[in-house]
Amino acid sequence: MQILPDIHRIAIGKPNIKGLYPPNVYMILGERVAIIDTGYNQTHDINTRSVYLGGLGDPQVQTIILTHRHIDHVGGASSLHRKTKAPIVAHANEKTFIEDQLEGIKLHQTVEDNEIIDIGNFTLQIIHTPGHTMGSICILIKEMGVLFTGDTIMGFGTSVINPDEGDMGLFLDSLNKLLEVDCNTILPGHGNPVLDPKSKIHELIEHRLDREQKMLKFLGKKKRKIDSCLQLTSSARHHPRFQGFRNLHAGMVAAAVRAPEPAIPDSTSCSVADFREVISRKSLAQDEPCSPL
Repeated sequence: MQILPDIHRIAIGKPNIKGLYPPNVYMILGERVAIIDTGYNQTHDINTRSVYLGGLGDPQVQTIILTHRHIDHVGGASSLHRKTKAPIVAHANEKTFIEDQLEGIKLHQTVEDNEIIDIGNFTLQIIHTPGHTMGSICILIKEMGVLFTGDTIMGFGTSVINPDEGDMGLFLDSLNKLLEVDCNTILPGHGNPVLDPKSKIHELIEHRLDREQKMLKFLGKKKRKIDSCLQLTSSARHHPRFQGFRNLHAGMVAAAVRAPEPAIPDSTSCSVADFREVISRKSLAQDEPCSPL
């Protein structure tokens, strides 16, 4: 469906986490077409996207941009490439992870922060926003002030920051970076458009910092078992990676700090001193799961 002038969205696919919206696939109809994210690699989803492109007259697709590595965003890239012959583009940090899912097709091009993709009457600016994953990117249509955010900002809730894929400190840096972007609409990887971008971004930052303060208050001066710490996140026990979160190195604190391997003296319990020792800036532990993988 057309959601803005020259911008179409296909939201299709059964999410693998209850309550999650289907992934959004966007088509920007410039003089040449740019596709942002590609949904799942399911026959029904692939056919739906192909029919939709046909209904638009099978326009020339210049580029297929992937916002990050997760299967609900890259799964359909191979089929769209075979149909359109358009190159598949993503950040260099996502290259290996994406190629593992592309059925023998290699990433055709990598992009960096502030790189420009010209599709004729629209200019697409790449914005590197690590956090959800280390190579997550957003894409700004400079002429329209429309920002595509993948899973960095969604149309509901907040993103998961898994410690083996992302970084909470960098996530907060990326949110602050996006506050400086001149945009009037966010088109997220899941859910509906966000019409007040700055309010949404402030809300996400404040939410994360609030959760950190709750953790620090909970710890106080006592040692606490990790299981009791996880009770602060209401759905942590239902997350498929819960066992990983029980280990402090692979779970809460690793997700909360910049350091890739924070040194914790006791991996089954921690005190506020331990927590502060590995926090290099205000950040937060794992939040409710809102994104696949």
